Amino acid sequence: MLNRQFWNRYAIAYRKLIGFWAPHQQMFRDVAVALGIKSSMRVLDAGCGAGDFEVSLHKQGIEPQIEALDFSPRMLEGARRKCRKFKGITFRKADLSDPLPFPDNYFDTITCLQTLFAMPSPRFTLTELVRVLKPGGKIAIVEPRPEFSSGKIFRYHLEAQNTCKLVSLLKLVPYLPLIWLTIKCNEIISQECKAFSDEEIIGLVERSGMQVIYFAKTLADQDHLLIAQKVDNEDTVKWGPCPFLYLLKLILFCWR
Repeated sequence: MLNRQFWNRYAIAYRKLIGFWAPHQQMFRDVAVALGIKSSMRVLDAGCGAGDFEVSLHKQGIEPQIEALDFSPRMLEGARRKCRKFKGITFRKADLSDPLPFPDNYFDTITCLQTLFAMPSPRFTLTELVRVLKPGGKIAIVEPRPEFSSGKIFRYHLEAQNTCKLVSLLKLVPYLPLIWLTIKCNEIISQECKAFSDEEIIGLVERSGMQVIYFAKTLADQDHLLIAQKVDNEDTVKWGPCPFLYLLKLILFCWR
């Protein structure tokens, strides 16, 4: 797996580009809308990167209490700088491959954006996220698709501008070294980390005790966007499927 040194190097480009990169800004809006985040909520941002999701929420007039975690000091440095004027946000250095420093059923909603693919055990990380999520709470997961293409994201950004492509390209000239670094880092990530297929990411989430309620594409259609809801164990025991129901269905199927 990729180490902290790699992600610190990646942060050099990431924290400067994502703030104006159109596909990512649209992704952040997609997540906020799909989750229905409100200012009254307590939110966990697991793998917060450079704090751009928090900035996006602020621009949308949404100001919840946020615990934002990342294990890259350089990412967190950029996040704290961007969000220094915002209230209600706590940035913490934490490794999502370790147990989370929060009690059970603590958060109203959780975001985990472009993070699980980089975990040594995505199942463990997701299980921990489910543990700290309140029953009935929702989690947003964004993960690169196997056919992820940096080129398509670049084209989406150009097409999203209100000027001609030539002018848009000229505006990007000062950022070309950072764009080149990002593309090279993405190539390394694609070699070292596993991208989930539709079936794999849905299966991973469902095996962690969540019910998938929304599944779509985001980030210029290069990433999965999945919204899942934590199943209330009491409701599951009271109303959930029982073995006799399955047996009855089997008998009726055979009878036909």
